[in-house]
Amino acid sequence: MARQQFNEVATEISARISRGLAAFATHAWRVMPGQGIIVRRAMAATRQAYGSWQDTMRRIGFDKNALEAGAEPIDADAARFFDDAQILASRWYDELLSDPKLPPYLRQQAEASPDFFRRQLATFGSKPHYETFTPKQSLYRVIDKPDSHTGGFWSKAIPPDDEAAWRARDAVKNGWNEAGAFIRAEVPPPPAGLVGEIAPQQLENYPGKMLRGGGEQVWLPGPKEGAVAQTQVKDYWHTAWNDRAPINPSRASLKAGNPNECDL
Repeated sequence: MARQQFNEVATEISARISRGLAAFATHAWRVMPGQGIIVRRAMAATRQAYGSWQDTMRRIGFDKNALEAGAEPIDADAARFFDDAQILASRWYDELLSDPKLPPYLRQQAEASPDFFRRQLATFGSKPHYETFTPKQSLYRVIDKPDSHTGGFWSKAIPPDDEAAWRARDAVKNGWNEAGAFIRAEVPPPPAGLVGEIAPQQLENYPGKMLRGGGEQVWLPGPKEGAVAQTQVKDYWHTAWNDRAPINPSRASLKAGNPNECDL
C-alpha cells in the first residue's frame, strides 16, 4: 500500500512540475549535448516587437465555429455561477457605488450606463476591486484587427505561449477574437479600472462545454471608441501560436564565466 501511494504522489509531483514549466518557461531551440541550462523568460529575445499592425498578424483559415481550444465540460461550480451571475453583478454594482473611495472616473461611467456596467461586471468570477493606474503603466491585450485597442478588457501580463491555455484562462471564444497578435499600451488615461478574476464562459455552439476562466482581467470602462487611444499603443507582437509570424532564429548564448547556464 505504501509503495502504491508513493507512486501516486510521484506521478502528481511530476505532473505539477510539467504544468509549471509549460506556464513559465520559454522555448529552448538548441542545447549542446550534456549542457545543463537555466531558462530565463526574456520576451525581447524570443519575440519581435513592431510599432504598428502587421498584415501577418491576421490569421488565415481560422475557424470561428470550431470547438475552442481549452474547452472543458461545465461542472457544478460553474453551473451555479451561470445561474447567479446577474444577481452577483447587480450586488457588486451597488457595493461599488456605495464605496465613498470609488474613483470619480469609475463612478461617472457606472452612473452613465448602469445596465452596460452590470453586464461587464458579470464577466468577473468574483467581485473586482478598483485600481488607480501609475504613470506609464503597461497593459496588454490580445487582438485580431488593427483597431482592437478600443476593447475594454486588458491584462497586466503578456499572454501565455499556448492558445488553449490563453483561451481557457481568459475565457475568450473563437468568435470574439482570432487572436493573431497582442499589444502593449500605456495608461493613464483612463485614470482607473476594475481588476479581478475572469468568469467562466458557456459555449453556446457546444452545449455542456465552457472555458474555465480564472485568470486576471483589467476592465477599462469608457466611451464607445474605447478608453485607450491609438497613440497609447506602444508595441505590437504576433501571438506565439500565430503560424504566420516571421521566423527569427534564436541562438542560446553562454553566460560569461559559467558554461553551465545560458540565456534564451
